[in-house]
Amino acid sequence: VKVGGIRYLVPTPISESRSYFEGMRWIHRTARDERNNPRWVERMKNPDLPKRDSIMIWDALAKEILDAYHNTGRAISKKIEYHRICDQNRAFAHYRRTK
Repeated sequence: VKVGGIRYLVPTPISESRSYFEGMRWIHRTARDERNNPRWVERMKNPDLPKRDSIMIWDALAKEILDAYHNTGRAISKKIEYHRICDQNRAFAHYRRTK
């Protein structure tokens, strides 16, 4: 929301279906991300090594879903980060109702 030339990040409630969508999207993106791949880290340390196959998507998705079940992993850390940002910006919630 832009008020007086300043942009504020205003937390707004989202529907249950939207929250499921966001969770699935975060899990999928973190599973797809190459930086989570240990072979990528090894390649960055030693760029002269031959290129190997990366982790298959179903293995990465299974690992990320198990991490989410145990409240660990990158998708959960993203959720916690979003909640932290919303808590910090709760003072701007009254701007949500104004235009």
